[in-house]
Amino acid sequence: MQIFEIFHLSRGEVVFVGKLNQETPVITRNWKYTATLIVNDLVYLENIDITGERIGGRNPERYRSISTMTKIDLNADFIHSNDCKLILVAV
Repeated sequence: MQIFEIFHLSRGEVVFVGKLNQETPVITRNWKYTATLIVNDLVYLENIDITGERIGGRNPERYRSISTMTKIDLNADFIHSNDCKLILVAV
């Protein structure tokens, strides 16, 4: 998923918003997911526990909104000025 935006919610949740790529699975409640955050083609953070999805995989524009409780020390300015991707894996 190509990340376009990041939100830090008051209860500690971090939400990534981006565009679906062919490899991104649709998140279901039957599986546990982890993610790797890639910044400018380098691994920035691995083993991010994914807690849910706010915009489902059927969005016509193929946007996704994926959340985690993992602490992510990035802000929107950083996301906007770097190439950031989230690679999801079902575990």
